Amino acid sequence: MKCEVLSAIFHPSVVTFVVFLSVILYLNLGPIPLLIITIFYSLLPFLIVFIMKELNFVSDIYVSKRNERIIPMILALISYVIGLVLLMRDYFMFNVLLIYIINTVIILVITLKFKISVHVSTTVGSISLLVFVLDFRFIFLYLFGILISYVRYRMKAHTLSQVILAWFFAPLSYLEFYIMFHTFFYVRT
Repeated sequence: MKCEVLSAIFHPSVVTFVVFLSVILYLNLGPIPLLIITIFYSLLPFLIVFIMKELNFVSDIYVSKRNERIIPMILALISYVIGLVLLMRDYFMFNVLLIYIINTVIILVITLKFKISVHVSTTVGSISLLVFVLDFRFIFLYLFGILISYVRYRMKAHTLSQVILAWFFAPLSYLEFYIMFHTFFYVRT
């Protein structure tokens, strides 16, 4: 499979949708969270980038240039916050989405000075959610993070340091989920 195809498959909007779909189905959270997640965490962020590309505000669908990433990320954050507010009554998803927003803000701050792989950070952060929810037996899913790291590096979309920095979101995300659900609120059984 070509690198470009894998890069498209692991686009942050696609990864977000697939992982949230998996969690929502596994926990049987119902259609409303799925609809909200699909619209505000996958479709709208993708459409923002697509429209900005069509209007020549960004050079490509991956927003490859660091200086072009700020506005799409801010607009995506607005979409995320709307989704968060709509799921305020769903305790689990509210907290998961809050962590997603916190991580996006961290990526945005990093992006102000340094280009980081959003593909890799989204993939490994999302896998951390799956490992947290499903069990440590699913740690093998991080192999997908290695694959997309290789793909993005091979495509020359990122340097090695940009890909490595993105891996920071694997342990950070797991730690955030652990703290959010074990320390502050409740212990999962």
